[in-house]
Amino acid sequence: MTRAALKPGEIGEPSIRVVDGGYQVRVRFRRHDGELSRTSATGRTKTLAAS
Repeated sequence: MTRAALKPGEIGEPSIRVVDGGYQVRVRFRRHDGELSRTSATGRTKTLAAS
């Protein structure tokens, strides 16, 4: 199953995984110039990683 194409300014569904005793949240998004980018954040809890 393929991922839906993101329109400029849209954010995809976040993925959460356990890393080194904490959590990592990764998400992809389409910038306003049309480029597809990814970013991630980590935290001790899912809530901290997602905020």
